[in-house]
Amino acid sequence: MTINTNILGSIFPGTNDTFTVLLVTLFTIVFLYHNRKSSRDSKYWHPPSPPPGSKFVRISNGIKIRYEEHIPLGSSNELVEEVTIVLIHGFLGCLETWNLLIPLLLTAPLKSKFSIKRIISLDLVGFGYSDKPKNFTYSHRQQGDAVYELLEKLHVTNAVLVGHSSGTIIASRVASIDSSSSNLKNTDGSTVKKRRVSFINKSRVKGLILLSAGGLFQEKKNYFSWKIMYPLCKFIAKKLLQNRRSSLKKFHQDHHPIDETMIRHFVAPSRLSLDGNENNTDNNENNVDEKKKKKDIIDKNAIEVVARTIHVEEEPYATMLIDEIHPSLFIHIIFGDNDTIFPNNEKNGPIIDRVLSSLRNKYSVNDVCDSDHYIQHEQPEQLAKLIFDLLEDGI
Repeated sequence: MTINTNILGSIFPGTNDTFTVLLVTLFTIVFLYHNRKSSRDSKYWHPPSPPPGSKFVRISNGIKIRYEEHIPLGSSNELVEEVTIVLIHGFLGCLETWNLLIPLLLTAPLKSKFSIKRIISLDLVGFGYSDKPKNFTYSHRQQGDAVYELLEKLHVTNAVLVGHSSGTIIASRVASIDSSSSNLKNTDGSTVKKRRVSFINKSRVKGLILLSAGGLFQEKKNYFSWKIMYPLCKFIAKKLLQNRRSSLKKFHQDHHPIDETMIRHFVAPSRLSLDGNENNTDNNENNVDEKKKKKDIIDKNAIEVVARTIHVEEEPYATMLIDEIHPSLFIHIIFGDNDTIFPNNEKNGPIIDRVLSSLRNKYSVNDVCDSDHYIQHEQPEQLAKLIFDLLEDGI
């Protein structure tokens, strides 16, 4: 899911821009009512904790980013180019969204042009089990800056960035930093000392593979960033988190439903747990009344992150592709043929073509058959094969 009118449409079907603005006052009142001081006892409820064995990297301003690293079995092939696959999830996502794809990427067939050195997935700042700092703007550009710092800390070079949904915007930002490091900002807003890098010989990013990339071709509505809109953004954020199960199911086809394990991965980081252990609620039955046990309690920090992500002002996303990415990078875009958010169809095709025709890069647009928005969930085998073919063609 991307940050545009699709958010409002998922909560208020049939909403248009004018009607949305008129609703601001009403929902400000509703927001204040719903967010009055909670009566729950903090003795029992605790913020979500990461799974055992989770790995973190600390970037500037002390922010910790959770990540996973996978190394393919077998020896590397020095006769071909080694690449690192970096997987970047989208809005309201987490690194577990790649759980079905990663094992397939680890079994990459022998190719004449490339081999996979390692695969890295991560939780974006504020999402999954990464930190949720208050001094972070949660813009796509700042998220990209944070990912770039992570790649530096992990000594990643020759990376192929695979982004999903709004993660495609963040991947584009990471690539733009690598193309022109003079515009890089630390996560605390300070300017990074300009690097002198030979792009061709020492580039951190080799190319982009962008899944369900509709967000790149849309502009965020300006009214989201009005100060008066923040209460509405917070109300929307709470609704999105409360309805996470139903929205995930909505963006999967009925014959390729998302399984409960994956849903729990998406939902758990935003839910408070009993005595710090969300898996053992039975042991706490006598400590919490029936009403509290039944209530799905959302972490207020998660609500704040989502609200600020919706509210932050953004420039046109496509500028990061058109104006800022080095022409030597390849760009491959992949859509599910039944994407319900932004399909590559007769209506949107000309919009996509208009943006891509401005690129100096080698690019392609591809469709995965029988898939909605979450291609990595519905068609992981087909997607892995396509990624291998695109890498062979693009490198």
